Amino acid sequence: NFGVALTLALSSAAEVLTRGVAMTPVTSTPAGGSGTYSSYSIAPALPAGLTLNTSTGTIGGTATVASVLTAYTVTVTDSAGATATDTIKFTVGQPTIVIAPDKLPDGELRVAYSQTFAASGGTAPYTYAITSGDLPPGLSLNGKSGVLNGTPTGFGKFTFTAMATDRFG
Repeated sequence: NFGVALTLALSSAAEVLTRGVAMTPVTSTPAGGSGTYSSYSIAPALPAGLTLNTSTGTIGGTATVASVLTAYTVTVTDSAGATATDTIKFTVGQPTIVIAPDKLPDGELRVAYSQTFAASGGTAPYTYAITSGDLPPGLSLNGKSGVLNGTPTGFGKFTFTAMATDRFG
């Protein structure tokens, strides 16, 4: 007397995730086989921050690194040692980080100036940097707080680009 073959179905075949954003869990549904479903495994290893519950077969978490499209094979084993597999593909993209304001108010020569940049869209804390152009003489950007301040000591039109980076770089 032969039992019903063990099968495994995942609740999704492919997921596009964003680094730093919690994923909707993917569940495993085994059927057939003998006895209980004793364990689950996955290969290759999931991106950092994602985990497989080896008792339930649920994949969840928050990816902490970006990754290219990769296929992962989930395997369930029943109490008789039979196995079944299903495959899921994950891509983990970088979040879009937005910095505001996108334009700064003009300053005046020898008058104290202060403007704060604020970032959103990634995972705090953020760091700030000037990536191109030059700040007006007398002004500086605090890389941790995003505050641009100082007293301008020169005339002119100054064009520069400020960038925010989240905790994962």
